[in-house]
Amino acid sequence: MIKNFEDIQTMSKANMDATMKSFEVVAKSTQAIATEIADYSRRSFENGTKAAEKLIGAKSLDTDRGAERICKGGLRRLRL
Repeated sequence: MIKNFEDIQTMSKANMDATMKSFEVVAKSTQAIATEIADYSRRSFENGTKAAEKLIGAKSLDTDRGAERICKGGLRRLRL
């Protein structure tokens, strides 16, 4: 009877250890995904700010080829 109890206890400990390791992997993966999302958001905001600054500095949207390129480039990025 005691041997069976020790076996169950050993198996339970091994299962708990495996579960805790898998939770660690999930936590690290979630953190990596959140970091990537934050970096992407920051880059998108910076690019949008640069594009807005260039458009504000354009003399005219009809004659300024730079503004036209900015708009087309932004549209291309939106079509993932």
